[in-house]
Amino acid sequence: MAYYTGYMRTPSGVLKMFQILVGLVIVISLMKFNYDQQEMAYTFRLDTVLMAMTAFTFLLVSAVLLLCALLDGPMHGFSVTYRLLNVFAVFCYLLSTTGYLASEFRYGADWHFSLSTGLLCVGNTVAYGGNTFLAYKTLME
Repeated sequence: MAYYTGYMRTPSGVLKMFQILVGLVIVISLMKFNYDQQEMAYTFRLDTVLMAMTAFTFLLVSAVLLLCALLDGPMHGFSVTYRLLNVFAVFCYLLSTTGYLASEFRYGADWHFSLSTGLLCVGNTVAYGGNTFLAYKTLME
């Protein structure tokens, strides 16, 4: 079995690894800071649930896509599914990040945590946008 590790050195591969790492940090931080020690349960508001679902979903999808790129080879970036997924990820991250930041600044108790998590979400949105741009740029060339 051959692995196509050349994808990891491309800008799209670097962005994909960045998306996975930042998504993992977002999910872990949302889980860590929303756990109530006294009740021994997670206490989420709707905005946090939507942000956690978005981050976890696209974390898993990005990890699967990275594995597919490593196993499948160079045609990965040209697929319609890959481009549509990136557009959908930008749209979902944009909506959930906006809702999360708006609700956290209005009702959140710890705005430092909310700001840092929100900035990570904005960074992931930009990374997915960059991957979308690179996928369509490669298609047009």
